[in-house]
Amino acid sequence: MGEIHIGPVQDFIATARRTRDLWFGSWLLCELARSAVLEIKNHHGAESLIFPFFTEQYELDAPNKIVARVEAEGFEKIKSFCRDVEEAVKKRLREIRDEAFKNVRGEFERDIAKQQVEDMLEFYWAAVKFADGNYALARAKLEYVMAARKATRDFRQVARIGSGKENAWSSNVPKSALDGARESVIPEDRYPKSSDDHRTREEKIRDLFRLYRVREHERLCGVGLLKRHGNRSGEE
Repeated sequence: MGEIHIGPVQDFIATARRTRDLWFGSWLLCELARSAVLEIKNHHGAESLIFPFFTEQYELDAPNKIVARVEAEGFEKIKSFCRDVEEAVKKRLREIRDEAFKNVRGEFERDIAKQQVEDMLEFYWAAVKFADGNYALARAKLEYVMAARKATRDFRQVARIGSGKENAWSSNVPKSALDGARESVIPEDRYPKSSDDHRTREEKIRDLFRLYRVREHERLCGVGLLKRHGNRSGEE
């Protein structure tokens, strides 16, 4: 029996400045979870899913926690299976990210933005044997193992702008208005300066919204641009 957790959840959804940011954060996590569920269903059948229960009408109510019973011999087989699911989730995230960035009309630090989105994803998995038919015991063990796994954080180098040896956390590049952690990827010369005349200032403010959908004091990282520009089908 295996469990997969996809995140981040609360922090990712809560870091928002607009209703759309909140909506997209929730939609994205559901979409990524759905890609994981479909990967399991396509390779092991819908009957392998314990939670959520799969139906053909399965839409956007996908939970970020998935539990499945999969026939596999040995740890390496289980590990390979979970890596396949993780790759399916990453593939879907890249598709959504690339489509969102096509909607950004202005130039930005694209490589850094892409890496920031890539680094955002959390994917944890755990597995226990389920041989004696004692579901309650196996599930309790599974939750314990998953809690231990999530308590062990993976170290990731912070994606940053520039190529110098300066520490990423001490960079003077403005941070995103959404979370205050990731660096903004929108060029600073796009923002109004105190030395700008009135006409230049107004033009910059209009262009910021037209090109990036941001306000004059609003910096955004790659994750912020993803939230602001992702899944805009049907929008003007």
